[in-house]
Amino acid sequence: MKQIIKFKTSQKEFPVDEVWGSFIFSYVFIFLLESKLRYNDSNIVIINSSQLDGLKSKISSSLRDLLKVDYNEPSNRDLQKYSTRFEQLFFEGKKYKVNYRMTLTGKIAYAIYCLINFIEDAKLNNNDIFLEYKT
Repeated sequence: MKQIIKFKTSQKEFPVDEVWGSFIFSYVFIFLLESKLRYNDSNIVIINSSQLDGLKSKISSSLRDLLKVDYNEPSNRDLQKYSTRFEQLFFEGKKYKVNYRMTLTGKIAYAIYCLINFIEDAKLNNNDIFLEYKT
């Protein structure tokens, strides 16, 4: 497995961009090893709904690590002048305002946050997730 292409359920797909996909790759790879899920020739790994808590935990770790290292609270001036550039993330009891259009950290954080919500939705609907990848 070299690159994650997308996560999908029977109802939805969540494509993975190469930039933030590279960032979460090691977290997903460790999850697969810990869960004893192996990638194969079909380029798809099935993650059962019972394993989604573990996947969500690993993906949340990636977001936590990113925000810990490179999150800066935007100034009030930027929030007022460029309000459409920012998205609010509610993560682990905190509110983060990330510039998801202009900063790499903001783009990655927002994408990971959306992936966490995708995983949570799959768990609530008792869906398995199919992880597609390139070799």
